[in-house]
Amino acid sequence: MKRNLRLWDYYALIQFKFKHLKIKYSAYLAAVTIMCLYAVKQASAQEADPAATAVADIIPLKIGDTIPEYLWHLPLQVVNHPEGKEAITLNDYRGKLIVLDFWGTWCTSCIVAMPAVYRLQREFSDNLMILPVTSDVGLVVEKFLRSNAKVKELNLSSVVNDSLLKAFFRYNSVPHYVWINSEGSVFAVTESHQLTRENVASALSGEYDSLVEKLTIDVKRPLLLSEHVNANQVLYHAMLIKGHQRGLPTRNITRHSDGVIYGRAAVNFPLLTIYEALARRLFWALGEKMSGKQLVIETSKPEGLSYEFGVTDTSRMDWESDNLYTFDVMVPFDNAGHLDSCILSTINNFSGYHASIEYRNVKCFVLRRTSNAVSSRPLPEGGSKSLKHTAMLLMLNKPEVTQNYPVVDESGYGGMIEIGDTAFRNLTHARQELARCGFELVEAQRKLPVFVIRDN
Repeated sequence: MKRNLRLWDYYALIQFKFKHLKIKYSAYLAAVTIMCLYAVKQASAQEADPAATAVADIIPLKIGDTIPEYLWHLPLQVVNHPEGKEAITLNDYRGKLIVLDFWGTWCTSCIVAMPAVYRLQREFSDNLMILPVTSDVGLVVEKFLRSNAKVKELNLSSVVNDSLLKAFFRYNSVPHYVWINSEGSVFAVTESHQLTRENVASALSGEYDSLVEKLTIDVKRPLLLSEHVNANQVLYHAMLIKGHQRGLPTRNITRHSDGVIYGRAAVNFPLLTIYEALARRLFWALGEKMSGKQLVIETSKPEGLSYEFGVTDTSRMDWESDNLYTFDVMVPFDNAGHLDSCILSTINNFSGYHASIEYRNVKCFVLRRTSNAVSSRPLPEGGSKSLKHTAMLLMLNKPEVTQNYPVVDESGYGGMIEIGDTAFRNLTHARQELARCGFELVEAQRKLPVFVIRDN
């Protein structure tokens, strides 16, 4: 009790001091955290308590451990809080089922899961707190939450600039979920597919058996290879699994040495996602850039490639349980240049689908120069935006501009371009902007490489 009183008094004193000084809040928050941890260190030293003393020395919590009292009260920087707060504590949600949702702005799987996570939070709001936590910088996260098409309507808040919680709950991939019950004990660590309505309801009832612990992948070893095998002696390894692998996090793995990639793995992805990533690398090897419009699906069973293809009577979770894929392929170092071809062969041989690159006459839009003077005409009112040429091509390839037709660049230009708006609204608007800048976009036919997926 003596230790706890010392820490709480220290925290209150720090709050008072900084409140009456004109110090930037982020600096205040960092100082509060560091000084509170220092207070813990002093108390631990005096009482021989094995609790964590500083971020670098924190002993990670595991399933079955109780949250230390001081951790409940340490301030956590937050953005986009509904009440305008700049800091919160875990103690704000004490007595509820707390799920720490570790994520990143760069993590596609995290972002895809956010709407469903938001719906769970709303449904169980009286007894549940799902708390997003990221180590990303606050300003970056705040901008992302307000602009990303997937999440901007959700008004989510998040802990940011985190190193403290990550130290207590170590992970090597996100999304990563830590479940803390109303008594303050860690009872589960899971990947995203475990955060469901059924599992939340069971956890609130004190039933935890349905939750499968997230496994930690040693990315230096081939997936699921027996520990009795010396990984350094593996010359060739190929594995393809259909169906969601419970406990394994959704992630991509690249194995390389001296700048040479000799192995790749993808865990728990739709086959279409795997094919698309593979196609882009194969196009790049041919000296070509691939647009999503150069992906051609000619299979009689598209529903097996992606949940988005007309599966209306099956929940996403049920579909993913049967249709996600995991692969792992490693080749000898001297054959690294054939890695993607080996991956494609493995998938084609055993997935029931067959994909390949073909050259076809394709209807497209061709970008040409009409003038050597780029942006030579007056800009419209409202200013302008400088874009790299490659960024402009991405804008032109959007469906609302050029429908399903790819854009072929024959302009020979690679510099910056001044446009009068932040995006092309449609084809007419794009042509107007391009004409002002000395370009034109015309319909044409070209022989282009396409990535075709068929039945095997």
